[in-house]
Amino acid sequence: MKKLFSGVFLLLMALSGIIGGCSSQPQHFDVTTSEQKRDKLIIAGSGSNIAVTKKLLAAFNEEQKINAVIPASIGSGGGISGVANGNIDLGITSRPLADSEKTNGLKEIPYARSGLIVAVGSAVPDNNISYEDLVRIYQGDKTTWSNGVPIIVFVMYEKDSTNEVLMREIPGFKEALLDSLRNNRWQVFYNQQSQEQALAKTPNSIGFINMSATLEGIKVLKVNGIMPSRENIENNSYKLYKTLNYVYQEPIDPKMGAFINFTLSQRGRDILLSNECIPLSK
Repeated sequence: MKKLFSGVFLLLMALSGIIGGCSSQPQHFDVTTSEQKRDKLIIAGSGSNIAVTKKLLAAFNEEQKINAVIPASIGSGGGISGVANGNIDLGITSRPLADSEKTNGLKEIPYARSGLIVAVGSAVPDNNISYEDLVRIYQGDKTTWSNGVPIIVFVMYEKDSTNEVLMREIPGFKEALLDSLRNNRWQVFYNQQSQEQALAKTPNSIGFINMSATLEGIKVLKVNGIMPSRENIENNSYKLYKTLNYVYQEPIDPKMGAFINFTLSQRGRDILLSNECIPLSK
């Protein structure tokens, strides 16, 4: 018997204050593998997935009502470990499973790509930024915008999936990021939502957020002259994006399986597209 929901939910909320190329195409998911295990189902993990997952769940509930909750972000790692220990019914992640995590019997279904944007405060006059300038900013060598106003830099904690993308795609960014974290150079955030709110409230700031985020007070920069968009991600001219995944263990609750199938359906694809995500199902 798994822990009562109340205890699990409190644990997840506590964790949220501490943690913060594409795989093969997903296929139709078998929803007949188990009986329901608890009254309230839990979907939890990366903050990159939460906003669109809530919209998918709301639309799914119009067709098949399920009693499910989506707590605040506990990060991809939190979602993965929660599924592994049985406290979460469905993990939502913005990075692939590591080989060591697959040995726990976990499985994943990649369902969408989500662009990563360079977001700045509303007062920033610049419209474009280069990879080289990003490295210089996070290294602490470039300290002002083009109008001479000091740059306020925000950064996610080291293991966040945002940083995995940046360190993979931007030459020299890994060294700049690790040096900045080691020297406590910038304000560090442990979930995407907190950083998004800080960016919206700080006119001369810079940070990286998901393309699906729609907040007033945030301006999106071109990167190396290329605007982040679904089209530019699909044609591979814009390379800063995450792959969103569902993580589960078998047997899975049949209602969670049905929710996965909904995401992969045409209506699910339409919801993903309307939230600036690129569906990976066909």
